[in-house]
Amino acid sequence: MLIRPDVSAQNELLINNKISLAKRYEQSGDLEKAKKIYNDIIKEQPWNFEIVKSLNDIFLKLKEYDNSIILIEEKIKLNPTDPNLYGLLGSTYATMGENQKATEIWDKAIEINKSSMVTYRVIADYAIQKRDFNKAIEILKKGLDATNEPMIFSYDLGNLYSITMEFEEAAKVYCDLLFSNPEQLASIQSRMNRYLTHANSVKATIDVTLDYYEKSRKTQYLDLLSYLYMREQNYSKALDLMIQKDKALDNNGISIFNFAKSVFAEGDFNTSSKAYMFLINNYKNSSFLPDAELGYIRSAEEKLNSEQIDSSNAWKPFLENDTAGSYKYSKIIKDYENLAENYFNDNIIASAKMRIGIIKLTIFKDYNEAGRIFSDLQKSRLAPILIVQLMQNLAQISIQKNNLSEAQTIYNRLKEIPASDPSVKSLANFMSAKILFWTGNFPKALIELKDISQNLSDNFANDAIELSIIINTMKQDSLNLLNYAKGDLLSAQNNFNGASEIFKKLADNKNLILLNDISKYKFAQMEIALNKYNSAISALEELSSGEIKNVYSDKALYLLGNTYLYALNNYEKGQEVFQNLLDTFPNSLYFDKSRQMLNIINKGIKQTI
Repeated sequence: MLIRPDVSAQNELLINNKISLAKRYEQSGDLEKAKKIYNDIIKEQPWNFEIVKSLNDIFLKLKEYDNSIILIEEKIKLNPTDPNLYGLLGSTYATMGENQKATEIWDKAIEINKSSMVTYRVIADYAIQKRDFNKAIEILKKGLDATNEPMIFSYDLGNLYSITMEFEEAAKVYCDLLFSNPEQLASIQSRMNRYLTHANSVKATIDVTLDYYEKSRKTQYLDLLSYLYMREQNYSKALDLMIQKDKALDNNGISIFNFAKSVFAEGDFNTSSKAYMFLINNYKNSSFLPDAELGYIRSAEEKLNSEQIDSSNAWKPFLENDTAGSYKYSKIIKDYENLAENYFNDNIIASAKMRIGIIKLTIFKDYNEAGRIFSDLQKSRLAPILIVQLMQNLAQISIQKNNLSEAQTIYNRLKEIPASDPSVKSLANFMSAKILFWTGNFPKALIELKDISQNLSDNFANDAIELSIIINTMKQDSLNLLNYAKGDLLSAQNNFNGASEIFKKLADNKNLILLNDISKYKFAQMEIALNKYNSAISALEELSSGEIKNVYSDKALYLLGNTYLYALNNYEKGQEVFQNLLDTFPNSLYFDKSRQMLNIINKGIKQTI
């Protein structure tokens, strides 16, 4: 007898409605009604595994284990090779606490389907659901041996070993996979990252990988070892391995060159210097030699920058111009000049001149010479990244020279550069708004700040929100707001004496709501830059004390604690201030930093966070 299509569709709709009703009963906790409906459906669709599973879940919730076993065993008689049914049955016994019986049933499923990759994965998943990780590991190992499909089982097996904290075993699984599938290196590194944060996990993984390399001499293990050593920040050891790999593959230095760039980005300029020097000494005819020489000088420059930073002053929000050590950069500048003369490579020449200009700007504070260099570079064909650097530096020089309209034009152009780094556009947007603020165009500044504030992922969102609040609060008092804007500009131009005078007058005006507090905080920052710590402490204590707290109280406390600690070497007072911040402002953005500072004080170590 033929069944009319419309009748079949109606039956299907009726079944679906029953399933929806059963699920609603289940969600509301009325398990008996849900059970009754599922029982009715299963009579009509005895082959439907999803209904079997749903009914079985109800049985387990009601602790009707006998009914669960009867149900699943009946279905196994109908379909004796279905691994999911064996998985369910084993799970019921595991729920009952009969783990041995569960294991027997899961093993039986494997025995019936020895050649099926799916069976091993399915049964292992049921074991994992019951937190029986050792059984899951056993099943996956059997699957790996029986099917010889490492790509299918190795990642799950390695993950389970990491869950059970068996890091050596996890590393062995991944190293076995890497042996036959070197193209999986990136994926293996990603999987290893899931457990490499645990204590001793990196060392265990390194030991295993070293053993595999020594036995096989496969170069993919050198890549993995280099990655592992870099995680430990043992960049020197990683470099040794890259040199080994390069020699083994006769790779013409490419691996070392890429490593040098990577380790430079990590901030280990000693190792990047060694890597670049190795390339310079051993690959004199290589196409990347000019870039290696540039990288070597850049590493030397960054090493010198690190040495020049006075760590005792690194805590200060603003620092006075100090060109006392600028003479040390003369050799660096000469090296860049020689590089630009020796190679007819537009990018190398431009990069070398760019670095000279940046040194003149940031170290020598010679804005005229830096401006001349950057202006000459504008006539050259530059790579996009150099164009961005050039514009940022030109804008900074314009601000220092008080040519704000020119700086505004540059930032507006910077905003329009396609495919630019989002952080660069964020800076350009905010600085454009700042210049509008400095020049007294408050309505337009608010419009630009609003766009930044609405994107909370923007690096300058908080600064934009703070400045918007100041403008909105004080826009009816444009004279004092203009004075504050002038002080803010002077601080950006490193004129701390001039800025301090303006902020002091505003801070002393008790009638200025909000502007009084922020000016007091800014005044303290300027006084710290000028090494006038007593007046800074007085302002910060006034700002952070009192029963009524203001929006700058926690910031003031944090800066006050640092001033006591680093400027006056008063550990006890610093500890008292940081503890006060923790007790008074548990939700402060400075809470974690203050806790770290207390740990530093307790250890007797002076360190900037």
